[in-house]
Amino acid sequence: MALYVRDGKVGSFSKSSYPGLGHRDAVHPDGNAVALSYADAYVKMGFTPLYFGMARLEEVAPDLDWRGSSAPLNVLSERLQARYQYSFGLAS
Repeated sequence: MALYVRDGKVGSFSKSSYPGLGHRDAVHPDGNAVALSYADAYVKMGFTPLYFGMARLEEVAPDLDWRGSSAPLNVLSERLQARYQYSFGLAS
């Protein structure tokens, strides 16, 4: 997913065929709130989300033309996962 800001609020663009994992309107106060909205959707599907991260692609992949290339972007996955730095608190 990619976050965007409009009028001081955060939303996201997402490509997923899973229910609840689509786009988010820019109504959230920050990226963490957007992540929590996706975590809620994962929980409803029976998954337990553990970690998430935020990174600018310019920092993660300065050597890749990810904006203009038609090549698969799967190579970015490992680099983005390495930036996972936040954990969701799980109820005991």
